[in-house]
Amino acid sequence: MASSVAVQPGVIDLGAVTPGVVQKFVILVAPTAASVTARIDGGGGRFRLENVVCQEVSVQQLSAEEIEQLPRQIRNDPRHHAGVVTRFVGSSDGIVPLAVQHQNEVIVNVEYRGEDVAGEGVHSATLAITGTGWDPISVPMSALVAQAAVAVPSTTQTVPQGGAAAVSFRSGPCLDRTLRSGSSWSSTRTWP
Repeated sequence: MASSVAVQPGVIDLGAVTPGVVQKFVILVAPTAASVTARIDGGGGRFRLENVVCQEVSVQQLSAEEIEQLPRQIRNDPRHHAGVVTRFVGSSDGIVPLAVQHQNEVIVNVEYRGEDVAGEGVHSATLAITGTGWDPISVPMSALVAQAAVAVPSTTQTVPQGGAAAVSFRSGPCLDRTLRSGSSWSSTRTWP
């Protein structure tokens, strides 16, 4: 019987992103020892699996001397008498299986490359993580392009003193813009 695995977060929502690279990760605790791989399905090449990292996590009790060095207000609180210690175990590109042990933390790092392209909209993909003896893990990912390049037509207009002029252009697939002399904007939504 396969082991179920809880992943945090269960969804990677990058929200509105500007051009460039945005990095996120998911983390899980290995329910059993396994060989772990990961891949990204869909996304048109905009999402990339950076790496899969395994680390051992343990709790280390502070010595009496270390407890004495804590600030007075927390020195007598036992919750502060231990610290979490992580130790790097290994990493992989996601294609080469990564050996993890029971209770190791597995961190899968992904990145999204947003471009400055008008009309791009929303991109989505799925992060698929597999471990021998585990139930398959699917993490939906999405990103919205928050900035778009606008090409204003090259045009010359002669405006008499005190007169007015307007240049119209399309900003994305469904927004017409007009720039009027005096730098005022007007927008009209049009749906293709």
